Amino acid sequence: MSTIMKSALMAAAIGFFATTANAATIYAQSVTAGSVTCNVGVQNTDRADICNSLGAEDVGGSFSAGGFTSTANFEELEYSFGGFFTGPMTIWEVTGGSTNNQSYVEQLTFKLFNSVTNAMQFGSVVNVDGVGDGIDRWRIETEFAGVFDSLFVSDASNLSGNRDGFDIDAIAVAAVPLPASSLLLLAGLGAFGAMRRKTKV
Repeated sequence: MSTIMKSALMAAAIGFFATTANAATIYAQSVTAGSVTCNVGVQNTDRADICNSLGAEDVGGSFSAGGFTSTANFEELEYSFGGFFTGPMTIWEVTGGSTNNQSYVEQLTFKLFNSVTNAMQFGSVVNVDGVGDGIDRWRIETEFAGVFDSLFVSDASNLSGNRDGFDIDAIAVAAVPLPASSLLLLAGLGAFGAMRRKTKV
């Protein structure tokens, strides 16, 4: 293999790993509850408005400002991120955000689903396992392996007292890092190398 070919393959490999290391963060773009789907994020005080959990986390993270969805109002919520995604996943939950609220525990179970491979992965998060990120908000991060295109969440909180369920302000995941252009580049370089070998024979 020529020095030029080796250099080109090395550059492609470096580009691939650089892209992998800098995977972009994406926020939920649509959410479905039963037969209702929302594609536009809003910020109001209606805790049963599924649109409140779309897009980036609200500035300030104040409980009184609204802009979150209480999951106990729904059997299940399905989130889409505009394509395939991978971990880590970050969820902003509006309940706490300070050390004086550690006993106010709310839990969310989730299922990740890949519609191509039918792979599924299950997990759960608890609000008080997060880090304060605003006046009244927790930021919870969870790792998972694999590539998925749907996220299903259900409330698993103890709803005694005045608890109204896990309150989602926003959800973010990492975009699948390898773009189609990188695959085309690697395939093209491989074909070029095969042609060169054929010519020498």
